[in-house]
Amino acid sequence: IVSSRENFVICLDYETGAIKWILGDPTKAWYQYPSLRKFALSFNKNTHPPIGQHALSITKDNELLLFDNGLNSLNQVPAGVNRTYSTPRKYLIRGKEMTAKEVWDYPRDESIYSPICSSVYEDRPRNYLIDYSVEGPWIFTEIVGLNPRREIVFDYRYPAVLGGQPD
Repeated sequence: IVSSRENFVICLDYETGAIKWILGDPTKAWYQYPSLRKFALSFNKNTHPPIGQHALSITKDNELLLFDNGLNSLNQVPAGVNRTYSTPRKYLIRGKEMTAKEVWDYPRDESIYSPICSSVYEDRPRNYLIDYSVEGPWIFTEIVGLNPRREIVFDYRYPAVLGGQPD
């Protein structure tokens, strides 16, 4: 499984390199190409495609976890949807049925926008570590820990440092 922030998440067969499926925003340029569109997963009701995703991982329950930055493509036309918030998301992918179902997200009232980088990891089932790398954007970095009840167990926020050392 590989992520291209500009395009989509793509699953390749390990042995052959053949495309198995693509998870991505169908309003971006890639979807205009029939050779790619035929691999596009369809979305179940209430499922959002990732927009500019980072930090792919497979959870212990075999679901796809990623950080959805919400920033559309900077290099493609059409650029796709642009959101005003970022959120980690977890998907149940059914490759044989070619479907994706969003089974978890944490939009925080759609109040945080971290358009690049950022990550989410699950250390135990439904325990998450979320890193908003450039919240604001470009003002803060924030690291949040969530328990299975979606309660914040810690929240550490500090000034963002991009490309250098703090003064």
